[in-house]
Amino acid sequence: MGTLNVQADIRRRLEEALAPVEVRASVPADRPRTLVVVTREGGGRDNALIDSPGVGIYCWAPTEAEAAELSDRVAEVVESLPFSAGYARIEKESHRSDAETETRSPRWYLSYTLKTFEP
Repeated sequence: MGTLNVQADIRRRLEEALAPVEVRASVPADRPRTLVVVTREGGGRDNALIDSPGVGIYCWAPTEAEAAELSDRVAEVVESLPFSAGYARIEKESHRSDAETETRSPRWYLSYTLKTFEP
């Protein structure tokens, strides 16, 4: 029995909700000014049925205000992930401004710990 591919599922849901914003699993070499990146940052299986993934989400935008607004939209989507799709618990660990030091690009970061199952 497999587990829910949280990274792919959340990316897909964010792509639908945030279009035309690009949502990826990693930062491309030529990063667009507005971008969302979703990564699984850890966690592990509790048992054969339940997974406890950690998920990190970075949100870039041209201005600090736009990056904050984008992160709020991301939070709305993630925090409404349905039980019927395999999301048993959603805990927000962090939601903060996290400006990139090299490029000084406005960026916000969100992190979650989830409990998921394969529906």
